[in-house]
Amino acid sequence: VLGGHASIRLVDPLDYPAMVAAMRACTLILTDSGGVQEEAPSLGVPCLTVRENTERPATIVDGTNTLIGIKPAALIAAAAPESPTPC
Repeated sequence: VLGGHASIRLVDPLDYPAMVAAMRACTLILTDSGGVQEEAPSLGVPCLTVRENTERPATIVDGTNTLIGIKPAALIAAAAPESPTPC
């Protein structure tokens, strides 16, 4: 479904250096990965976590990550260009 969108690039799994480089090039990261939730702030990239809860609550408290849940409407609202930047 996402493969045809001009602003989304789907890729095969990346090794760690390539993953960090790809994350650094992003303007927004959507993830359900705890590790990515920790990496995104160090790269200065806003992170939206697509989960109902997180094992990385410090990223929510410090404002570098926004927990948006799993509902498609919430994801669309949080990621919309006119939405305030979550971080």
